[in-house]
Amino acid sequence: FDVAPAEFIMTVSAVELKNGGSTDKAVEILEYQTELYPGMVNAWWQLANIAVETGDKQKAIELLRKCVELNPSMKNMVDRRIESLESGGQ
Repeated sequence: FDVAPAEFIMTVSAVELKNGGSTDKAVEILEYQTELYPGMVNAWWQLANIAVETGDKQKAIELLRKCVELNPSMKNMVDRRIESLESGGQ
């Protein structure tokens, strides 16, 4: 049987890799996670965080908007974060 890794475990593994300095490997896991679980916010959110950390604010904004698309209850929080990114913050 082909069994996909649990979505949450993928997120935790990616965060641990990122925190350990293996950002490229973390992104690889998170992008695969978005393929397996496109409707789950965790990977999209983590990819947005990595985009902010690597200075790609435009990509971060796109990924944050994807989070709202998947979970509209995040709109206010995401709007504030996007506003901060657009005004030069993180």
